[in-house]
Amino acid sequence: MFGQYREQGVLLWRGFTFEQVTSQCFATEKDKSKGRQMPIHYGSAELNFHTISSPLGTQLPQAVGAAYADKLEQLMQGLESPHRATCVYFGDGAASEGIDLYGLQHNIQLSSQVYYNICQVTFMVQ
Repeated sequence: MFGQYREQGVLLWRGFTFEQVTSQCFATEKDKSKGRQMPIHYGSAELNFHTISSPLGTQLPQAVGAAYADKLEQLMQGLESPHRATCVYFGDGAASEGIDLYGLQHNIQLSSQVYYNICQVTFMVQ
């Protein structure tokens, strides 16, 4: 799963605790990243949630690459149907960056299992 800044709810639903959220935000000794990430750059290997990156839209090509790696792993194991899928969240800001088209184009060429969740923000802070 590749998220953006608005996916704390998804991460909590997957099992990330409120204590982990606050530990990450304040870089306490309980933070698994040990203070090496900026606040709200959550990530959890146990929950298959990749660390959020700062620039807009970078999660799209990253998700396509991860999905393609899963596809190659499945082919090497002789599996025909996909046993994993990659989910990526992005908003209207990332969709206007141009990198989204790069990710979509590569996903079409590689035929990977990527689910796109587009979050439109109606009211934005200017």
